[in-house]
Amino acid sequence: MREKYFPKLREICLGLPGAKEVQKWDHPTFVARGEIFLAMGFSSSYPFVFSFKPSENKLDMYFDDDRIVSARHYGDGAWLGFDLSVHEVDWSEVSDVISSSYEIVLAN
Repeated sequence: MREKYFPKLREICLGLPGAKEVQKWDHPTFVARGEIFLAMGFSSSYPFVFSFKPSENKLDMYFDDDRIVSARHYGDGAWLGFDLSVHEVDWSEVSDVISSSYEIVLAN
């Protein structure tokens, strides 16, 4: 994942105010105010997946999307995985998903 997707994901994440990259569970993870908003490579079964906190009003849409997979729970809320290898990556959409996850995490 590092070679193909990581540089762009890092750029998007670190472009958010106060975002920092840390290593958790041997994976690059992005936090703001100490709270995780994106974790990369959560499973060897899905090496091109990043985990994110979904917006509740988009859950139905996410469950109908073949790029979205179940992710483990981090903390007190459900997370989903976004598989970058399923279709050509729409970086604008990925940026929106990441920004939404960031905003949700900071709002809690």
